Formats: sequence, structure tokens, C-alpha cells
Amino acid sequence: MPYKSGSMKGELTTPELRQLIKVHNVLMSIVIPKGSKRDDIIKLINSNGYDINHKEKKLVPRVKMKRKPVVSMKSVEKTKPKTKEEKDEMLKNQKERVIQYIIKNKDILEDERIMNL
Repeated sequence: MPYKSGSMKGELTTPELRQLIKVHNVLMSIVIPKGSKRDDIIKLINSNGYDINHKEKKLVPRVKMKRKPVVSMKSVEKTKPKTKEEKDEMLKNQKERVIQYIIKNKDILEDERIMNL
């Protein structure tokens, strides 16, 4: 959630900047030194050829290249770790698909010619 008042009104917070860099690092690498403050992180982003678009919550490369993607907060939400319930639901769905496949292809799986291979 961007700052709502003060001199940094509308700008991204430090945790949001860190999240953008983490998503960016899936494709490229920007190393955040331990204990960096907000100004240090902004300077690091700028030195790596990116501008921060606070309104659209994006890291935008100054020079458009295939190797420098635009990173937005939407991509941050996609890469967030799944909860235990979501993982359990995925496993349950996967088991159901396997069972449906076995039921549907039961005659093929029981064929003696296949079993003798």
C-alpha cells in the first residue's frame, strides 16, 4: 500500500520495492544488501537501469530490451507462496484426475498385451 500522506505520498513502500525486486530476480538478479534502507534500495534500482512507476506499481526499464522485463505488483501476487489449504486442494484435484483417468481407461490398463510388455 503506497504512502498516503507526507512527502512520499503515492510512492511505494520499502516492502513493496523488495517484492518487486524479488519477482524481477526470477529473470535477472539485483542483490539487495542486508540492512538497506528505502533510499539505498531506490538508488540500487536506478543504478540497474530501472525507473520506479509508483502510480502503476511497476519497475520499468529505461531502455526497452528483451532481457529487462517490466515488473508489476500483479506479478508479485502471482508468485506469492500458496497456503496449506491451497496446496491440499491442488493435491485433492490431482488425485481426482488420476482416478477419473484410471476409470476411463480401465479396459486399456487391464489389457493383457500391455501387461506382458
